Amino acid sequence: MRYSPHKQVLRPFEAMWSSDRGLILLSLFLIIEIFLLQPLANGHLALRFVLWIVSSLIIITGTTVISPSKVYRSATVILAVTVLALHWLYFARHDAAIASLLSVLVFHSALAFMILLRVFREGAVTPARIYGGIAVYLLIGMIWANLYSIIELLHSGSFQLVESFSSPQDLKLNMIYFSFTTLTTLGYGDITPLSPYARSFANLEALIGQLYPAILLARLVSLQGTHHHPKKGGEYGI
Repeated sequence: MRYSPHKQVLRPFEAMWSSDRGLILLSLFLIIEIFLLQPLANGHLALRFVLWIVSSLIIITGTTVISPSKVYRSATVILAVTVLALHWLYFARHDAAIASLLSVLVFHSALAFMILLRVFREGAVTPARIYGGIAVYLLIGMIWANLYSIIELLHSGSFQLVESFSSPQDLKLNMIYFSFTTLTTLGYGDITPLSPYARSFANLEALIGQLYPAILLARLVSLQGTHHHPKKGGEYGI
């Protein structure tokens, strides 16, 4: 058998896909980025560097989730490399913020869609599937945070902020906070959407925040019930 170096490199990632460990790692990386590094990294170059590394790990881990088959693998790798390049360009230059935010938005959207396909597929309800549902919820918040940041950068004044932002990173931190308060319908009112587009997307996010947990729970309960009830011939649904 001929030795193939690239297959040896990809084998751990394929194993991660088949065992669903990728979903668990992805969820943990998202939690660390959103609730720990994003608030701490603002104004601290060293922590911002760590944040960029964790964000890169999310992209790399997400690539294994998006591309389970060879058909999509090449396109996914190209997308991931592009996102990573723009991501690190943004680290060095703030004028690359919009391109970076847009590329991450596209990647996160594709990632959330592929994870949903896995969460809602037939089969037993495993811990990894629950982690996948959590990851999608967090990704929704990040997708809208990137979207809000792009809207404000393109049309200044689309949001009423408590204080002016000094950098796109500072803006994104505020938009992450606003996004998750909107997604969970907390609505503190300290950040307010003013433009029609900002208000429309905020309403859509709030609607998704209400429907997604209900649909996810209903689907998981349905799958669990199907898996534990025997079919014809005494077989159980897998």
